[in-house]
Amino acid sequence: MSRNIFFYIKCFLITFLSFFTASLLALPNEHPAFKLKSKEQLAEIKPKSSNQTVLSRSQKAPSIDNLHFEEKHPDESSILVDTASIDTSKLIQSRLMSLDPEQPEVILPDPQITIDGNDYILSVVESFLDVKQEVRYVTAKIVGHEGISRFIVDDSSGEVVGNLSIDGQEYRVIPREIDNEQHLIYLIKDVQPDKYTGRSKRKTVSKPNHISANRLEKQLLKTQLLYEIEPALYRQTLRAEGTSTNLIKGNIGRIGVSKTLKKDPSEILKLLVNLDSITLARDDFEYRVTQVRGNKNDGYSARFRQVINGIPLRAGSRIKFDSQGNVTQLSAQVVDPLLADIRPSKLARSEVIEIAERSVEKHLNKPDLQFIMIDRVPIKLSYKTIDNNFTLTPYWEVVFFEVQSGEGSYRVFVDGHTGEVQVTKAADHVPTQFQTDVCEHESGISLDLCEDVSITIPIYPPITIFSTVKDVIEESSTGQFICKLSGLCQDPQAKNP
Repeated sequence: MSRNIFFYIKCFLITFLSFFTASLLALPNEHPAFKLKSKEQLAEIKPKSSNQTVLSRSQKAPSIDNLHFEEKHPDESSILVDTASIDTSKLIQSRLMSLDPEQPEVILPDPQITIDGNDYILSVVESFLDVKQEVRYVTAKIVGHEGISRFIVDDSSGEVVGNLSIDGQEYRVIPREIDNEQHLIYLIKDVQPDKYTGRSKRKTVSKPNHISANRLEKQLLKTQLLYEIEPALYRQTLRAEGTSTNLIKGNIGRIGVSKTLKKDPSEILKLLVNLDSITLARDDFEYRVTQVRGNKNDGYSARFRQVINGIPLRAGSRIKFDSQGNVTQLSAQVVDPLLADIRPSKLARSEVIEIAERSVEKHLNKPDLQFIMIDRVPIKLSYKTIDNNFTLTPYWEVVFFEVQSGEGSYRVFVDGHTGEVQVTKAADHVPTQFQTDVCEHESGISLDLCEDVSITIPIYPPITIFSTVKDVIEESSTGQFICKLSGLCQDPQAKNP
């Protein structure tokens, strides 16, 4: 009967999860990356240009000689190749509808930009407004060349950041910190597309202290990355202190299978850093793989956690990948330990155990009960995220077992910072684990179930022992694994009975 009930529950859960996943996939992706023209649509556009207008206002463009050192030499990944003063009013589509019925279409000149002595004509094919972020995305094809340019424009401030891919070269347009109407054009060095994803790793050129330009550049690179991944589902909670990201399907990336199956977190960290425009991960972050499941035919699933100050986050992350290492799903929580509010623990381990035991007694209103803890369900310490700003608090988890029956088990959560406690009934599988551990005889003979049995220890002369479950449990005591199996079961630290 119980097996039938379990079967129906399992079927119900599978059906529910199937409908839930399908409904999630049906939800629209709100990020502007999903509203831009697709790669296929852009490929079909073959732009021609009959007349042009200069995009840069020459009278306002800064002289290279007047730039300060950091503008000329931003970092090792980019080179200053030109300056400009982008007129954002010219970043509009060349073909516009006319209010005059006799002239249904107005053709405007295409903007032309000069980079390192070469003139490039931009045929604007799309201008999309992101109402939420109050920015405008402008996409243009390069007439007579392979590649596209994409700009993000803040019309309220007049600031603009651009990324131009032209014949395999990549350029970044960044506003100056001292004058946002003046722009610097950098060549991005060593742009090497990944052989599996076809994407190149893009880094920000603007400095973090140049807040407005850095914000726009990060938004542009994130939009470009999502555009290239093309996930079926993207969801994210984003704060400066951390992110919680879900990506399903699409060209997410590829990881090394053999290392990950051995619970080596290096491949997962590498993926998170390669997706840092979305995840905000850095290569100095630490991760721990806690579980790997699956097989070659059906694919694999690995659970992992970020580790901060030697303590893992309570919220787990997960990655799914096939036998070649192609990532099919990524659910990751990333917290920046330099920015997040991390609350210190005010309680020692021993204090937590005492508080937890008192809380169980109060919860059950049975002060005379005795409890034990077992090695296979150890006390755990992790960081719990307590708000949308990714504030972390130390969170202890203790599992107690009633020694009177061996059936009652309780999970106690203790906030190490505030001392707040929550007591819940432990899951059904925990008592089974309790039975396995308590019935583990010091001779090394493991009993199948907690039953009254006779066992023979194969020494000379052989010893036959009759033991009852009650004997085992009643000799247990709180906080330690001490039992007595007809006088032979002792402290687990002792190697011999």
